[in-house]
Amino acid sequence: MLDSLKQKKNFKRIKMRIKTGDLVKVINGKEKGKTGEVLKTIPLENRVVVKGVNLRTKHVKPTQEGESGRILTEEASLHASNVMFFSKDKNLISKIEYFIDTEGVKKRRLKKNWWTNWLNSSSKTRFQFSYYTILTKTRINYKNHDS
Repeated sequence: MLDSLKQKKNFKRIKMRIKTGDLVKVINGKEKGKTGEVLKTIPLENRVVVKGVNLRTKHVKPTQEGESGRILTEEASLHASNVMFFSKDKNLISKIEYFIDTEGVKKRRLKKNWWTNWLNSSSKTRFQFSYYTILTKTRINYKNHDS
């Protein structure tokens, strides 16, 4: 299937924020709620293989005389939109954002945790943020009442 995708003319490689070794939580599908480590990413298909999630059994016939058949259990791939990065120490799922540090180094951080830390940083910023949202909502409602 990968070869057929590569042969397409308008094919674009999908940027994935999830990397091999990340801890993810399944947010959709029959495996919803399970967590596991990403074993493999398939960016051409926008899929990931997660350890202990989406297990498939495969029956293997014996290839030589005297050998017995066996049953293998393997992890099948999941679509990347069905999983989300999971922070074990903060116990929350969040999107990942890339940013450039003060030293000029590109790093990753949790979007949800950074946003909540920013809102809780000082009362002045929280007031400015809430005042801005009140103003924008009032303008939207005012425009709707005119028409």
